[in-house]
Amino acid sequence: MAYIIENGDNLEVSVVNFESLFTLADYKIVIPEYQRPYVWSAAKVTELLHDLKAFFKKENPLNYYMGTLLFHQNDKQEAKLDDGKRPLSIIDGQQRISTLLLLYFAIHAEEKYKSLTYSANLEYNSPLSKQSLRNNHQIITAWEHINDLKEVENLFSRLTFTVIVTKSEDDAFTFFETSNNRGVKLSPTAFLKAYHLREIDNKHEELQRTCARRWEKIERLKNSISGSRDFIDVLFNTFLWRSRKWRGSNIEFENQDYLLQEFQKNAISAKSIDKIELYPNRSNMLATHLQLENDMGFRLHGSTIAFQGRSSDFPFLMRQPISKGLNFFLYAEKYAELVHELFNGHRHKDAQIQQVQKLYSEVYKHISVYLKEVFVLCISMYYDKFHTHKIVEFAHKLDYAIGAVRIEKKYIFKQAALKFFRDSNLNLLDVIDQAYISEEVLSFFENNVDIDKMYQVDYAAMKNGVQKRYLESVLTYYSKAEHELKNRKTW
Repeated sequence: MAYIIENGDNLEVSVVNFESLFTLADYKIVIPEYQRPYVWSAAKVTELLHDLKAFFKKENPLNYYMGTLLFHQNDKQEAKLDDGKRPLSIIDGQQRISTLLLLYFAIHAEEKYKSLTYSANLEYNSPLSKQSLRNNHQIITAWEHINDLKEVENLFSRLTFTVIVTKSEDDAFTFFETSNNRGVKLSPTAFLKAYHLREIDNKHEELQRTCARRWEKIERLKNSISGSRDFIDVLFNTFLWRSRKWRGSNIEFENQDYLLQEFQKNAISAKSIDKIELYPNRSNMLATHLQLENDMGFRLHGSTIAFQGRSSDFPFLMRQPISKGLNFFLYAEKYAELVHELFNGHRHKDAQIQQVQKLYSEVYKHISVYLKEVFVLCISMYYDKFHTHKIVEFAHKLDYAIGAVRIEKKYIFKQAALKFFRDSNLNLLDVIDQAYISEEVLSFFENNVDIDKMYQVDYAAMKNGVQKRYLESVLTYYSKAEHELKNRKTW
């Protein structure tokens, strides 16, 4: 085909119709591991169907232009597929190609569909992709005007694209970073997944697939902490980025550029694909690096210990440097599992964590989401540094400090989370990070006159508002009476 690069150049641009995309002799169209799932909504599918119907009415002789598709042509010998063909990876256009294939299947017989896609190897491993494909197939087949499209002569040869093919993986990824498929933009975490999968080069395809699967497992975790957002977005935005960047008093809220700066541009190059540098911390006094072994097992080098624990036991710290590739995925997996274990609602096996979970469930489950995020962030960072040592005492002191904010303010805005750390003499996250022993963190809450004053207010004047409900939940949790609130520091 004309759009395959056959000379020494690195770029080929041509105009191709939909059916011609698949008439390849030596290549198969594939979806690379770093692509995001197929996620076109019912509204977008219906919009496309209506656009096609409107365009082709009254026997319009023109072709319908579907925008630009971008492919990466990999001619390396080791990249060959099982049937000897080479991969032509979709970089930009998966959503449109997949939706048009659903439409093709709905209009034509199955045999014709199989004949068309013979030169493709489109595997949808993500459960989200599979569900979206099922949903959109039902929408297309049930669409009331589907027969109108069936009557359009040579419909799929009249759907045209500008096709860009590059042999440069760097160029392909640059395009991928800036792509926008009919309005479906990459989230920062989707881009980070793609970027770090690419850092695990194609010589380690099985490792790429394993990291992609384990990332998707994190994506499926239920978010019981921060509204209706995806768990992985909450993990990176609300916890990991803040734990790393909220230092001192010069702090601000996260955004897409900040996330990419921290977890992509600031990531250091790995010395080896399967070797992760380690840094001294509570759970690592001896090991210098973590070495990947078969079946995603690991061995700690510098010591002679084989690592057999859970992901949440990886010897990392929240603020440590992150290497590109495998280290990024293990870092994300550790803290996803850690936060999930602590706050997903399931009873933890450790008795002290059970008490923290009880406090969270009875006091913080229905408090302002911004104060809840402060509680979860601080508990997670403390647990990461000191595990369960005096964690219940820390949780109670933390609640004492957060409670002062709740009592003072009738309305809690997003800025409250930032101010909690910024306006103190010391930033609690810095205190946790820099402390050698847990007692240094606990002493942070001593002799804080501003907090103490908040508990000397007239509670009777608080009507049945959010402040009153918070106080009632605190009294229930501690089994105390209202008149005892003024002495809460001694509880």
